[in-house]
Amino acid sequence: MPAMLTLANPQVREDLATFLGRAGRIEDSGLRLQEVPGGVACWVPVLRPAGLLTDSPLVVGVRGIPARIESTEADDFVGDRVDILVPMRGMLDRLARTPNSEQEALRLALPVERPHESWTGVTPPLSGWQPTAELSSDILIHVAEDGIAEVGERAGGGLGQLLAEEIRTNTWTRALPEMARKKAPSITSPSDHAIAPTPLPPAGAAFAAHALGFLKSGETGQLSEAPGWWRIAFPAGQVLIRRR
Repeated sequence: MPAMLTLANPQVREDLATFLGRAGRIEDSGLRLQEVPGGVACWVPVLRPAGLLTDSPLVVGVRGIPARIESTEADDFVGDRVDILVPMRGMLDRLARTPNSEQEALRLALPVERPHESWTGVTPPLSGWQPTAELSSDILIHVAEDGIAEVGERAGGGLGQLLAEEIRTNTWTRALPEMARKKAPSITSPSDHAIAPTPLPPAGAAFAAHALGFLKSGETGQLSEAPGWWRIAFPAGQVLIRRR
């Protein structure tokens, strides 16, 4: 019997279909479904290194939904909670079908395939996050749209894959502009001298938040740091960036 995803209500199904539709336009890859307290975390890759020698950051988006997963397969568990990777396309196909009843709409049989993807091998810590700043969604939207236009202009025209990848990497590895930082914590050293603000994540974080629909004009995102990672939390979801 396949693993089952049970959603809390029809609106969750619609929201999940929208979120995965956005993610599938970026990368038709895998979807990580992880049981967490109160629901299920949906992890999707947005940017990742094309190889060992590239400087592209690993950027993933996470959206939590009120749902639960049932599985009888031991391999689907990490500890006592389900944590699996399923094909994105398979999930989109299931969500696109017209259900025959409300009960059928809320229970999705998950794909049986369990692909292996390298981005799932590194997981951010669950604790130890330190808030460092608030970021302006308006500035992040501007950064994302400018970057998308730049990549489209420079990487078009039939360039080879390696050159196009270099252009994308150069665009999305640039640090976010300092103007994105709306509010930094007031921290002083023992000698009462202000400590310089911590570095900001790469522009790829803005691209991820924009592409996944997390950015809304007038809102802010809470930037936090943990060893090796940045996290930007928005009302609609989170973007996690592995520091290189």
